[in-house]
Amino acid sequence: MAFILSHIAVRRFAPNADPAVLPIVFVLSGIGIAFVMRLAPELATRQVLWLFVSIAAMVFTLIIVPSIQRLASYKYSLMLLGIVLLLLPIFIGTEEYGSKLWITFAGFSFQPGEIAKILIVLFLAGYLADNREMLSVGGRQVGRFTIPDFRTLMPLLLMWVISLVIVVFERDLGSALLFFGFFLIMVYAATGRKIYVVVGALLAVVGGTAAFFLFSHVHQRVDIWLDPFSFPDTGYQLIQALYSLADGGLAGSGIGKGMPDLIPVVEKDFIFVAIAEEMGLLGAAGVLILYLLLAVRGFTTAARAKTDVDAFCAVGLTAAIALQAFIIVGGDTKLIPLTGVTLPFMSQGGSSLLSGFIIVGLLLKAGDSGTGQEQEIQGVATFEGGVLGRVTLGRRLTLLITGFAVLFALLIANLTWHMVINAEAMQQRPNNNHTLERTINTQKGAIVTADGVVLARSETDADGRWARVYPEGSLASHVIGYASPIYGSSGIEGFYADTLAGREDFSSWSSALDALANKETPGNDVHLTINAQIQAAAEAALAGQVGGAVVLDAKTGAVLAMASAPTFDNNNIQKMLESTADTGAGAGSELYNRATQGLYAPGSTFKTVTLTAALENATTDLGKTYDSPSSIFIGQNIKGDPGEITNYGGYGHGTVSLLNGFALSSNTVFAQVADQLGAAKLCATAAKFGFTHNWQTDFDLNTSLMPDPTEMTQWETA
Repeated sequence: MAFILSHIAVRRFAPNADPAVLPIVFVLSGIGIAFVMRLAPELATRQVLWLFVSIAAMVFTLIIVPSIQRLASYKYSLMLLGIVLLLLPIFIGTEEYGSKLWITFAGFSFQPGEIAKILIVLFLAGYLADNREMLSVGGRQVGRFTIPDFRTLMPLLLMWVISLVIVVFERDLGSALLFFGFFLIMVYAATGRKIYVVVGALLAVVGGTAAFFLFSHVHQRVDIWLDPFSFPDTGYQLIQALYSLADGGLAGSGIGKGMPDLIPVVEKDFIFVAIAEEMGLLGAAGVLILYLLLAVRGFTTAARAKTDVDAFCAVGLTAAIALQAFIIVGGDTKLIPLTGVTLPFMSQGGSSLLSGFIIVGLLLKAGDSGTGQEQEIQGVATFEGGVLGRVTLGRRLTLLITGFAVLFALLIANLTWHMVINAEAMQQRPNNNHTLERTINTQKGAIVTADGVVLARSETDADGRWARVYPEGSLASHVIGYASPIYGSSGIEGFYADTLAGREDFSSWSSALDALANKETPGNDVHLTINAQIQAAAEAALAGQVGGAVVLDAKTGAVLAMASAPTFDNNNIQKMLESTADTGAGAGSELYNRATQGLYAPGSTFKTVTLTAALENATTDLGKTYDSPSSIFIGQNIKGDPGEITNYGGYGHGTVSLLNGFALSSNTVFAQVADQLGAAKLCATAAKFGFTHNWQTDFDLNTSLMPDPTEMTQWETA
């Protein structure tokens, strides 16, 4: 109802205003209210009241402001009041979340900087309209370039100093960047001189570098941005945000089904991340496109404005909204260092919502003042009163729109990286509490052998939560692995976590659609090729020893058994994980899977590779005879002595054929065969057998090693 009444008021008091601005703002505000109610229901009533007050303030602005030009005639009073409001928190402000931006009285807190930015935009619009020509042509010629003189640069330097004061005393990187950013945009729109942007960027770099080295809070923000995982305490917000983005995926987890409430103060600082997690990349990109559309309509209003004051005011107000959205979303998604600004129209907070709707009111008033279409001229000439040519202004605004389009495209590309491309890697981080929480609260499917023995299943515990039980104890424990809410997961429990949890089921069209929509479904069973009887026999053969065994079906390659000793009982895995938390699951641990992680010399089985290489390269044949003494010298060993190769047990076999040498597993015969073959051909054939190949399997597999043939000596080859 409030939106309908405000629309009627706009049609009454600003009938010539852009009709697209208000609907865009209404959609953003509606999404914001919905997520504040979702994330902080205790604050939702207050937020709705603030929304009503803000809409009323917008309508009130339309009624009481006769025109932007008349309001801007009090530009110096507006400037003074704006600077006072901007700097007031330094003296009487209250620090919250590391920034000193709020003034609190009688239990009521307000952020005066939100109103200050409006006043400063109005001042700048009036100032630039009066001094546009001086700023456009003032300066001295240095070669091909016109460098502004000190008097011309004074406003730029003043805004730079104010921005540094905000960074130093209010600890607010976001507001400093916002004020300096929309100031540069307004100056460029008024003058068209890129030199101001260049000088401003250099000043920003100088100021930012100095702040980085001089102030710990700035240094800390940058460190967290570069690597939040190295600062788990101070970077906790950003870490949780990255986990939430990874959970969102393309379509989102569904509103109310995500875990954005694990992010501290999510309703203020990270409401966009909550939207991205629960509405997915598509929903988050849609919100960003709405902000970009708002920027386009705002700059269109500036292009249509009848006076310079209206045009520059529309540029500044639009830039303030769009730039603020970019800064907070960029910080939330680790594109730029995190700052303390709010997301316009969406974040919880009264002062932000109020200032946003006042900006909309002024923007509508600027669009209602009349269009400059009948005054449009070509080139850079001006018309009556020295008003800037609208074609000239239009070209500058087109460049600004292009710039903002690039910025928002970067945001969407960055979101795509976090939510789609790198999402799986983020979800599989061992300390990802989002993944672990889902694991605990999900009824996962069973793990079943090929002959129907259930190795793992889910049952409810005393608290009504799902827990994994392992009916066969330690049978195939290394194959099954473990799933711990603290220490992560391994084996089939880890590799097929999504399938077991029901998140990756494409067995039917309906299941595929449910999986893509992140709809909660019962977990799926995983059936192994392991045969329980063969597995038990393999483990029995290894009992009391240290080693590994793998049994394969020679025809299909199916793994019939995979055992490692010593082993562990999955039902008591928690204590073992706690005991190995500091030392890790190294080669001496029961958790170490020697069948897949151990690297062992192949021994005489490698003679199969050597023989294959020799026959393929025709360097010998099976009937060729060789001497098979108990030892032989070929080349030099690593000490420089003659390189000796010996047969097992010191046995000599006289003269034998290559076929018999293979049957006898004669080391001295195959040393001669390898020496004739050469290292390059030997290593090439080994690669065909799979050595050094990174095999994609259903478990973590350590990659086998082969030396570089160009570095192998004659003795090493033999």
